[in-house]
Amino acid sequence: MSEGTSAVMGEKNETEGKDGLPRGGDVGDPTPPSVAGLSYALVCLAIAASVSCVIEVAYLFLRTPEFGSGMTLPVPIAALVAAVLNTWMVAEARKWSPKLVVQAFPLIVWVLTLICLHLGPGGNMPVPPSGRGLLLLIGGLAVPVFWGQIRSFRRLAAAT
Repeated sequence: MSEGTSAVMGEKNETEGKDGLPRGGDVGDPTPPSVAGLSYALVCLAIAASVSCVIEVAYLFLRTPEFGSGMTLPVPIAALVAAVLNTWMVAEARKWSPKLVVQAFPLIVWVLTLICLHLGPGGNMPVPPSGRGLLLLIGGLAVPVFWGQIRSFRRLAAAT
């Protein structure tokens, strides 16, 4: 008999899913993901972090249409999008591993992409060292880190 079935035919062990295969990745499941699965997830998160950083930098200079006096206002939508997407990527990485390096991996890739864009090809600086660049950095880095700390504090408080 297979290890997952009991002596009585048709009964399932608590480690089996509906299809009779061993479960993995359930909430609270101590079984770590496979190396291939974790690698695939990190590659996908790295690509998502790089692409989102490039798009956020492209929309960093977004402004409203001209008003009657010819004045336009900056719209900081890039910082908001960076905060939401990076927080989501950290939450997805947290599902794969409790290790801090794995959870911070999308943020590390995002910051490295931002640094590479800041250096720019041929001396161009698409990310200015001004309020917009600082707002993008705060939205993309500080908000996900703060969210992760809040989640860690809640988990510690629930454990005690």
